[in-house]
Amino acid sequence: LSREAIRRAPDRPDLLERLGRSLLDLGQTAEALEILQRAARLPGAGSETFYLLGQAALQSGAFTEAAAAFQRAIALVPDHTQAWFGLYTASLRLGNQEDAARHRERFQQLEAADRQAFADAAGELVSPDVPVWVQDYHLLLTADALRERGHRGPLGLFLHIPFPAPDLFRLLPWAGQLVDGMLNFDLLGFQTQNDVNNFRQTVAELSSARVGDDLVEHRGRRVRLRAFPIGIMPGMFHITEETAVVEEVDSLLRAIAPGRLVLGVDRLDYTKGIPERLAAFGHLLERYPEWRGQVSLVQISVPSRADVPEYMAQRTRIENIVGRINGEYGDAVWVPVRYLYRSYPPDQLAALYRAADVGYVTPLRDGMNLVAKEYVASQDPEDPGVLLLSRFAGAAVELNAAVLTNPWHADGVARDLDRALRMGLDERREHHAQLLAAVLRTTAVDWAENFLEALTAIGA
Repeated sequence: LSREAIRRAPDRPDLLERLGRSLLDLGQTAEALEILQRAARLPGAGSETFYLLGQAALQSGAFTEAAAAFQRAIALVPDHTQAWFGLYTASLRLGNQEDAARHRERFQQLEAADRQAFADAAGELVSPDVPVWVQDYHLLLTADALRERGHRGPLGLFLHIPFPAPDLFRLLPWAGQLVDGMLNFDLLGFQTQNDVNNFRQTVAELSSARVGDDLVEHRGRRVRLRAFPIGIMPGMFHITEETAVVEEVDSLLRAIAPGRLVLGVDRLDYTKGIPERLAAFGHLLERYPEWRGQVSLVQISVPSRADVPEYMAQRTRIENIVGRINGEYGDAVWVPVRYLYRSYPPDQLAALYRAADVGYVTPLRDGMNLVAKEYVASQDPEDPGVLLLSRFAGAAVELNAAVLTNPWHADGVARDLDRALRMGLDERREHHAQLLAAVLRTTAVDWAENFLEALTAIGA
């Protein structure tokens, strides 16, 4: 639609910006860079156009161009928080340490203002006695800002990521400040009971609060602690007969035929263990040579936080490992690993999940990991695939009928992958029935209703 609109109005910077953003989301960096460069040259190009151009240039390794684009974005909107972070990243990549430190300081100042802006927005939307539900680690200190505005109603925080053990958490120079800020909420929700236990132990070590099994008393406030495992909407992962979806999946299956399909789907994030997963697949081909030419790994990496240096380095590392495995084990007709740097809509994901013999879900650490649940929901109960799941994903608590593995041990993952590929139909059906029951037991709606019920009960 954007291309067609641009064909009719080629000098509209807003249309070019929209197309450039879409191309970045799809991982088509080179074309995005070209489109956004064109948009930036037009009269009327705005701050967001230059910010997106900076993003595209960063991903392309054009760090000088990226820095210039971010500076143009900031010139138009001085408080553009993400443009300041992008400028910090570009300065780091260019080796300008002093500039990077200055840009990072400004970014952190704007982040603090953003927290206040969230509190102000909430205060404008609701009265001081209404419950407010805050999401994730970005807003750990938001309760402070809301209390300062005079909010009296119950405040709840749900942490989507794992909460670490005390010896790790206290490595943060501001660990005490974060704990103190979290204890300004009335209800703290976590993905698993292990996360709850870690938080309790951390509070006990870093504060003077009184800690019980599911309650912390701090400065006259009683803070409830509870695990609320997040779920999915299983109905979203039904199999469609839409021609374009069927054709794309069929084309992929023809490309790897007659081999088996092992599927990984993740955001490009260093916690997801994609390099370790690829290395383990290489170990499978080395230690179990009978699988050479008989199985292919398709790894879908959804673009994520491309302006962060660690994520840029992660992408390069992954692409190098893919090239090494394909060069070492591939031949003229068989490609061991197919790496797709792009996003897919739910209907296409459902079709890919269903076609996969093994769902390869091996994060190094994860709060929950909904890909595991999506894979289970998409299976044919009569002929299901096998879920190979990291024991360090929160989902492993509920999905303990999966083949659980240690993503840090490449040989062990290779052994478990071999087991998953060899599992017979009866065993696969038995495992899938248990996994599906767990997925259906706690959906996204159940999660939200349970949290809100607990939060509103505090103010009753």
